[in-house]
Amino acid sequence: MKPLSLQHAAGLRGQCSPPRELALPITPATVLFSGLNYVGFDRKRQASARDDLNIRRFIAFYGAPPTALSPLFNDIRELFSLQCPSCEDLLMTCNWLKGYDVMHVLEGRWGYCEDYIRTRTNRCKAMLQALRRKKMKFVDSNNNSVIIGSLDTVSFTVQEFRLDPSSKWYDQKSHSAGLVSRVLVNYWSLNVCSYYCTVRYS
Repeated sequence: MKPLSLQHAAGLRGQCSPPRELALPITPATVLFSGLNYVGFDRKRQASARDDLNIRRFIAFYGAPPTALSPLFNDIRELFSLQCPSCEDLLMTCNWLKGYDVMHVLEGRWGYCEDYIRTRTNRCKAMLQALRRKKMKFVDSNNNSVIIGSLDTVSFTVQEFRLDPSSKWYDQKSHSAGLVSRVLVNYWSLNVCSYYCTVRYS
């Protein structure tokens, strides 16, 4: 992974806190700076740490590196230009999806009331789902084409589901709660196709 120098976010260094809206295109450096600042790592703490440490901190809160989230946020802002979700709302949603914290924990971390957080995270979650349906699709599927692909199984470690606690979510690899996703990749174009589902371990 290529290090993300905080010097690239020099325009943000002079601010005590990041803005809710980031200028397009959203870059990995600005996502890294803003995401860490939202959860308590101000610019002074970020500047005194190594780049790889800041990235590990970011992943611990949001589940993916800024190099993965910045193009995702750009695609969402382009697809939903009328709703124009803020970068803060998108990061808050990723933080909730990663940690699966209760609303009172998110209230303290993000500084908003429960109703605001629930509304914004549900809206951004729906946008993420809509983007998946737009990005993952078969090529020339209307022409009855034969597609040669690779079917891969990916394991995801998650928090146990509070509304449905059960041993059926047990992941043999991590010995904790988990899900399995099956992803079909087009052998020739390397595009992810729409054959995608999440299944239980049991």
